[in-house]
Amino acid sequence: MLYFLLICSILAAAIFSTMNSVFSNKAIKSNRDFYLYNLIVSAAATILFLVLSKGLKGISVYSLLLGILFAAVMVLMQFSTTKSFRHGPMSYTTMVNSCGMIIPALAGVFFWSEKFSLFQLIGMIIVVISFVVGANFKKHSNITLQWMKYVSLLFLSAGAVGIVQKIHQSSVHKAEKFSFLCVTFFLMCIFSLIMYLVSGKSATDLKISFKSVSFCAAIGLLTAFNHAANLYLSGKLDSMFFFPVFNGSLTVVCFVISMILLKEKLNLTQKLSFVFGIVGVVFLSLGG
Repeated sequence: MLYFLLICSILAAAIFSTMNSVFSNKAIKSNRDFYLYNLIVSAAATILFLVLSKGLKGISVYSLLLGILFAAVMVLMQFSTTKSFRHGPMSYTTMVNSCGMIIPALAGVFFWSEKFSLFQLIGMIIVVISFVVGANFKKHSNITLQWMKYVSLLFLSAGAVGIVQKIHQSSVHKAEKFSFLCVTFFLMCIFSLIMYLVSGKSATDLKISFKSVSFCAAIGLLTAFNHAANLYLSGKLDSMFFFPVFNGSLTVVCFVISMILLKEKLNLTQKLSFVFGIVGVVFLSLGG
């Protein structure tokens, strides 16, 4: 059951990434558009979690405070991602974001005394290699001090996401997962609304239509499922297995989707990254 849920979470994340990429390339032209998009996505997730948590019935102070912290970490990750994309190459930024899984994976071993095998260690190293190869270092040279600053923040915040998930699901309040996530996405919704309102208007602003709102809401529901599944799995599976397998498999599935649905052709570097990703996930699975 756990592995079936993990597969579903990976597929949901891959579909979300594809829909997010398509919508971002076609519709989002400014920061104001970005905040409106996040507002709708967060609102859809908030409504779903509000229903599932039965109106935050019986939420503990622990889950409330940790939900606030999780929202701050998520906003920090969004901020650092946006800034990193502006000051450096997208491929490097994506690689660093993916490598953030090293933090919760190792934290599980050192702070939660989780066991790990040699296969898992080798698998994680191979998965990281697949991320590095996929970044294609020969293609870019515009690495700046500003990018290094923001991408370091991205690495830490991406890792902190897994840490907070693990902390909540290792507590006696782990059953409050929907309430915890409801608080998180509600605060992200409020933040996006404030940023949208204070952002300057322009002639190219995203036009609100039933089609665009429905598309963003669908992305929000996928995001909600993905977060709920990952939160639950973070408390059930060892970190050295879960986080690398999720990130490595997601990379592989996204490659497959880009080839089949988006008709993209992979270059040699991407093919090598694809192969390394598969091998890494196989090693992790053997160790799990």
